[in-house]
Amino acid sequence: MQTYPGQPGSGTPSGGAYYGPRPDEVRVWPRGVSGGVPLANWGWRAAAGAIDYFPAWLILSLFISAHVAALGWLVFFGWLGFNSVYMQGMTSQSLGKRLVGIRLATGVTQPGGRLVLVVPGPGLCAGRLLAHLLDVLFFFPFCIGLIRPLWQREYKTFADSVCHTLVTARTWPGELERREPGAIRAPGY
Repeated sequence: MQTYPGQPGSGTPSGGAYYGPRPDEVRVWPRGVSGGVPLANWGWRAAAGAIDYFPAWLILSLFISAHVAALGWLVFFGWLGFNSVYMQGMTSQSLGKRLVGIRLATGVTQPGGRLVLVVPGPGLCAGRLLAHLLDVLFFFPFCIGLIRPLWQREYKTFADSVCHTLVTARTWPGELERREPGAIRAPGY
């Protein structure tokens, strides 16, 4: 009988779970797993979002109440640009994601056919931030897109689906790579 990593007698540590399929099986990942990578659930994502956006909204409201709304909006969009686009694009973590321990990634096929998860880059993060308008504006009072990870199999918001990104769980020990020139977006992410 053939053993697989993580099973008793396989010679590999059993501390981590092995999500890969057996060679004779169809790839059907359990809920909360994509391509063998455990994904961050809604609670961790909501905590990271609260850390990222609540202080920005608070500062914006203070500036607006002090009748300097233009400066408030400038600070608000400056923070969004730095935290959610630049910092998250370069390191895969915004301040909230870094404090919570989750990471944003996208799957690509590197030259040579190797499928890897990579740091998304500022361009993709800017597109994802704009796509979050779908999450908030779709059935606005309920913000269906923001609570979509509660029932969606891969815990994705509409923005994640549009931009082909995923948010890895705290328990995933893997490292993200840098995108090589010529890499193309991998199907399924």
